[in-house]
Amino acid sequence: MRRDGERIRAAREREREAEARAAQEAERERLRLEDEERRERRRRDREIWRRWARRSLVPDEPDQGLRVTVRIPSGQRRMRVFPASAPVKAIYAFVETLSIPADQSPADDPTSPPEGYEHEWGFELATTFPRVVVPCAEGTVVGDVEVLRGGVVLVVEGSADDRENDEDEDEDEDED
Repeated sequence: MRRDGERIRAAREREREAEARAAQEAERERLRLEDEERRERRRRDREIWRRWARRSLVPDEPDQGLRVTVRIPSGQRRMRVFPASAPVKAIYAFVETLSIPADQSPADDPTSPPEGYEHEWGFELATTFPRVVVPCAEGTVVGDVEVLRGGVVLVVEGSADDRENDEDEDEDEDED
């Protein structure tokens, strides 16, 4: 009789442990799905923001202005003329818009940014030699930045996509 009681207690304990493991696994899965959903929403908002920026932040190319060539991490170069009165933010926005697929027409770009989305530049623009970072400070205009006068080649250091991948890897390491 005593043995039967011990077996019953052991069986109940195993059952409780199995239920606890199942609950922990379900919670991990729920958190993983929430995180995946959050990342997807952030990616979608970033794409919408880039298209809005193309329409709203990147000025039309003037006949005359400051010529800026941007070398992106893939090695490609993109040249564009900016009015001296354009904010430096316009150059950063231009770089962001380079990742918009060609099949997405500017005519279809949204007229407002995604609600609640706070954009972060995932890169810096810098000259090659001497290395000078072009600051993206609020209120700074292209014509006021010494290194941009007379035309310049800027290198994109880092990218939003690289930053996202780094964050994903960091979070994966935390789970181990």
